[in-house]
Amino acid sequence: MKPFLSIIGFAAVVLAGESLRTEYSDDTTLRVSRETSVSMSTTQMSFERDGEPIEGFGREGGGETETTKRVVYEDRIQEVKNGAPVRLKRTFESVEGEAILGDQDVSLEAPLTGKTLLLTSDEGTVEAELEEGSLEDDEMLLGHRMTLSLDLLLPPDPVTHGDTWEPENGKDLLIALGIDLDEKLFLPPQFDFGGWGRGRREGGGGRGSRRMGGGTQAIFQQADWDVSATFMEQTDEFEGEECLVVKIEAEASGELEDRSPEWSRREFSVTESTPSLRGTEFEIEMTGRLLFSRDAGRPVHFEIKGELSTETDREFSRGDSSMRIQRSQEGTFEQTVTVSQG
Repeated sequence: MKPFLSIIGFAAVVLAGESLRTEYSDDTTLRVSRETSVSMSTTQMSFERDGEPIEGFGREGGGETETTKRVVYEDRIQEVKNGAPVRLKRTFESVEGEAILGDQDVSLEAPLTGKTLLLTSDEGTVEAELEEGSLEDDEMLLGHRMTLSLDLLLPPDPVTHGDTWEPENGKDLLIALGIDLDEKLFLPPQFDFGGWGRGRREGGGGRGSRRMGGGTQAIFQQADWDVSATFMEQTDEFEGEECLVVKIEAEASGELEDRSPEWSRREFSVTESTPSLRGTEFEIEMTGRLLFSRDAGRPVHFEIKGELSTETDREFSRGDSSMRIQRSQEGTFEQTVTVSQG
């Protein structure tokens, strides 16, 4: 009788579709671990002053940059309503990262390391407060989510093998990647530029500034995304559990807005109306897999890899003199996320 019942159950799933929705319950703990690495390398760079090359500044390669971020936090869910948490404690067990620019290697400051947030939701509005202590920048308490960010990649309705859906305008992908959360968790790296912006943080802001600047984070946020998710027929195993597989494909392109620090814009007489100012064009392609456990009723693993490239062509004027900078860069993006029972 049991094999017969199993066949009936399987047939019901096929006919009705598979519901990939995270199941939340009171008095449970979820532990989320995320590691992200981004590397960029300059493949070509040239400088011109008044139409003439500046000797010693052009190169065919080098200029490597690399950023690694590791975040581990634990959610102690205290109350669930209508299938979603409305009250929980989030403890950031570990928030650490490194940024490398040339021969400079700096640690990323993370003010929320070791802190616990009390999150509550009232009709969809999430409020956060520190359980103890204080923060220099209260903006770090804004924009936190009560549910798993990976939920945004799941289908809104039951699906069958081969079904495809599109996360909302790429915004859901950025949240799933933690791009928005990283702005709250990490301060911009402090590099020494030897007089040009010495002591200023990358992105033009000082301590506590949430301005993005022109790094890869800004590229991801300003991109025009095309994202699709597909429910695959094959399953995969993760830590002994058989998991359903969702394939994620994403590509994007765009032109980066000029967000040069104000001090450099004044130095080179650059304004928004300067006709000779040209931006940075970029392209991104990524492929990933999300593993969903039927037994756990939630995502348990996510991995995604991709490539990005940029082309920069900018001109600055100062009095009767002008400078032109051209640069080509190529890089990679990799991320893994694991969700486990705490």
